[in-house]
Amino acid sequence: MNTQTSIRSNIIWSTVRNFCTRFGAVIVFFVLARVLEPEQLGLFATVLALIAFMEIIADAGIGDAIIQRKELSERDLKTALNLNLFLGLLLAASIAIFADEISAWMEIEEISDLLAVSAIGLFLNAAAFVPQAYYRRKFDFKWLAYRAFISSLISGALGITLALLGAGPWAMAAQFISLSVVNLVLVWWKRPFLPGAVLDGLALKDMTVFGAALLMSKILYYATTRAIELVIAVSFGPVAIAVYVMGNRIVAVAQQLLSAVTLDVYMPRFSRLVDKPEELKSTLYQALEVTGAIAFPVFLGTAAISPEIIEIAFGNNGTGAEPILRILAILAALQSVLFYCGTLLNACGRPYLALVFQLIRAGFVVAVFILFSDKSVGELLNAFVVVWFALAPVLIFMTWKVVKFSVIQIFLRLLPYIIASVVMLMSLDFLRETAYFIDMNSVMKALIMCLLGAFIYTAIVLVFFRKRFKFVMRSILGKQQETTKVMA
Repeated sequence: MNTQTSIRSNIIWSTVRNFCTRFGAVIVFFVLARVLEPEQLGLFATVLALIAFMEIIADAGIGDAIIQRKELSERDLKTALNLNLFLGLLLAASIAIFADEISAWMEIEEISDLLAVSAIGLFLNAAAFVPQAYYRRKFDFKWLAYRAFISSLISGALGITLALLGAGPWAMAAQFISLSVVNLVLVWWKRPFLPGAVLDGLALKDMTVFGAALLMSKILYYATTRAIELVIAVSFGPVAIAVYVMGNRIVAVAQQLLSAVTLDVYMPRFSRLVDKPEELKSTLYQALEVTGAIAFPVFLGTAAISPEIIEIAFGNNGTGAEPILRILAILAALQSVLFYCGTLLNACGRPYLALVFQLIRAGFVVAVFILFSDKSVGELLNAFVVVWFALAPVLIFMTWKVVKFSVIQIFLRLLPYIIASVVMLMSLDFLRETAYFIDMNSVMKALIMCLLGAFIYTAIVLVFFRKRFKFVMRSILGKQQETTKVMA
């Protein structure tokens, strides 16, 4: 199997794996958002934001260290697993014990029991981090896809059933824990290695040194992405966080899917090309162009039909979430390409540079939280997005210092898809205000606008940028032999 075919196969199976996981969670969320009161939905959204932060600490960057490590022994795997198990148990027990204190500190005492029980899922997920990283290192995305499909199906069915039976926010807790249980069973089903009471000091030192900077970077990334959920919950209450999450969930899932596929497929590839700079840059250019060609129209199209998406997905419970979805979808278009910067820095063994940038951005984001937490959710979110756009050139420059890629070539590759996507967005905004669309129901309006948006985007790319369109299609089909020639 040649390299292009292998990458294409990995992309497909990684997409299936991540799609199954996210799709199951989204279906459950849609049902819950319609069945539950916004306040109930906001309670578990707060719990999930806290658990997500603890999972970052439990992983400790070890999973990425396993993928990046040039030589990997079974002792290394056992050592990494034992570290994750220890951290997972310590954090889960701490959350369960201090759940009352945490909820009182946040002034949301209703989450105490939910938080204590959900900590079980934290420990179970920690036990799956290392084998999942091992499968990713081996490019065994097919098995990971099967595992994701089965676990999402079972846990999703349980969550929806409990929601319809009136379980309230506990339906979400049950879905989360059952997903962790089934995932753990399946990820160990093929016995990637045998667990054991092994702690290799040298391996532990190497992995923790690499993982430490990556861990801190992920913590800071959380602070500049998901921490806003906790700020909204504490400052504005469970109802406000429910509205925010309804606006954020759809674009977040699409973004997570895209970034997870990127991380699965390209980080191992980048890591193996560190000593081949020209081939590394070629792979980067190709990855960025394919990503931009897909992500820009998807996210800007989502922004264009945000009112229809919210009404279809959440009904009256989603009132107020439309502008949130729109601005976050626009931000996601930028983040879809910026994600490669962090992936490259980690693959090149420079996670500390990503850490430096995260420190800079976290400082600005914290300032936004302090200045806008007593205003409105809209003002807080607008300031948050401005920080992301303003600091993007800094991250690009820091990555360029390591890889020395051509910024001009990247810009020229992305420009066709930026132009086509922006024209599509503006056209759909204009069409929505015409008499033909005003009285149309949301489902029909969304369907017609999707078709029109796809037509506008495709027509612009085909008419004005046909050569780049052919390149993207050949890349996706695995037929493109990339070169580093700078385009005119």
